[in-house]
Amino acid sequence: MELKTAVLIVKGTKVGEGVNEPCRAIVRTNEIDIAIILKELPPAAIAAECFAALLLRKWGLNVPEPILVDMNGTLGFGSAEITYPNLKQKFQYDLIPNELQQIVLAHMANIIREWKQTPLAIAIDEVIGNKDRNIGNILWDGGEPYFIDHERSFDLVKLGDRNKLAELSILGNSDTNSILQAAVSTARALSLSVMQEAITATASLDTRHCSEYIESRMPHLVSMVLNRFPQPQDLLSETLQ
Repeated sequence: MELKTAVLIVKGTKVGEGVNEPCRAIVRTNEIDIAIILKELPPAAIAAECFAALLLRKWGLNVPEPILVDMNGTLGFGSAEITYPNLKQKFQYDLIPNELQQIVLAHMANIIREWKQTPLAIAIDEVIGNKDRNIGNILWDGGEPYFIDHERSFDLVKLGDRNKLAELSILGNSDTNSILQAAVSTARALSLSVMQEAITATASLDTRHCSEYIESRMPHLVSMVLNRFPQPQDLLSETLQ
């Protein structure tokens, strides 16, 4: 496992709608110029992005390759450009009348339930405390999805305690048992054995908070994932109302 480094050549146009205004850029790595998506972030967020991307890729989640970028003496976070739209763009969600957005979200939920990566992403979002897995940071163009934007994980930004992907995966679905079982099974299978590789690869960054955060949550991961889904009594209660 290695964290690729690069030097900024030129910044290009802004892309997406992230709070940190990512842009396209050209960087030089190993004497080769490549196109990336670049974000200018605080040091703690850069460390979180790099650490999360390396670890999540090792755990098998589709995450673009992270790149640590030297921007004339300051650091930025880069990721290999995946030329897929995010779900919000794919379905032109912001252009849809409000009264139809819930229908479109239900359609997205049907698609998300079919992805092999969904149970893994639910478990991973839980263990890294990613409470902001919105439809703008899932890239998809009809094949395998890619998951981006992890700088707000590890409680670096205080957000409501949610697992948005779990919520979306059960939207409009009365039979949540299959996705629940898959997510719990995946949570049980996640191993900390590869985390040292991510720690070593990010030795130039302060990622101690990230690794300690995961270590504190891993023993409770299965129960935390389980609690993101309606329990049988909850479903019965809803039926009787």
